[in-house]
Amino acid sequence: MSRVRVLSNWSGPGGSTLMLAELCTMLDDIGIDAQFFGQVDWHLQYCKGGLIDEISLEESDTLLVHYAKLDARPNVKRVILSCHETGLFDLKTIHTPFWDVAQFVSEQQADFQGRPDPYVVIPNYVAPVACKDRNPTPGVAAIIGNITPAKRTHLSIERALADGFTDIRIYGYITVSSYFKDKVEPLLADSRVSLMGYENNKSEIYRDVSAVYTSFTAEAYDLVRIECAQLGIPYNSTYPTPPELVMIEKEDYLNAWLKLLDL
Repeated sequence: MSRVRVLSNWSGPGGSTLMLAELCTMLDDIGIDAQFFGQVDWHLQYCKGGLIDEISLEESDTLLVHYAKLDARPNVKRVILSCHETGLFDLKTIHTPFWDVAQFVSEQQADFQGRPDPYVVIPNYVAPVACKDRNPTPGVAAIIGNITPAKRTHLSIERALADGFTDIRIYGYITVSSYFKDKVEPLLADSRVSLMGYENNKSEIYRDVSAVYTSFTAEAYDLVRIECAQLGIPYNSTYPTPPELVMIEKEDYLNAWLKLLDL
């Protein structure tokens, strides 16, 4: 039976983790043995797999590598580098490719990564956001995403405060603790700002939000922007040229991956 294995050096909260876990579940649902092995066990609530040191590969496997630099190509049927990042994981610094084909989530990201030959673009599948009881409340703003220097969470807080919002909620995992302590934690002294932590329930995030703020310096595929577009929520970004909003249906997404995986 065909096997797909995912190896990632980042399997904590975040869009790339959720996308890879969802892909494994989709493949598993149609009878393909797909498992995700990551650095931490957060992903295991969404799919089958384990930790990196538990992975075992066979020559007939297809291996997806994410956010990891390997010394050599593993002895498997096919190696796909699934890249969801720009500056955080710069392919141009890797002089000896260990993969057979690279997969990106947008053409803009492929441009940044130098369009290595061969490559394919498969946008992320963004499920329709279910939020039937949505009731936008004046003064409520959300900042959504892991708390990192690249996302400039502190700047989003400052912008929302300057615009007069009185209930600013930060949803995300603290990825860089030094940045959080230096730039974000001091702003939490303001009673208008609350750290909500990571939340995967979209209804909880969007139910009464009247605007979303983001100030990232680079984003390969802006999931939050798509969710805001689905719900009609104003999306306030500082990004000069946002990636094109490319939507893909679930069936088309799965078929694109089946073709790439050669299954």
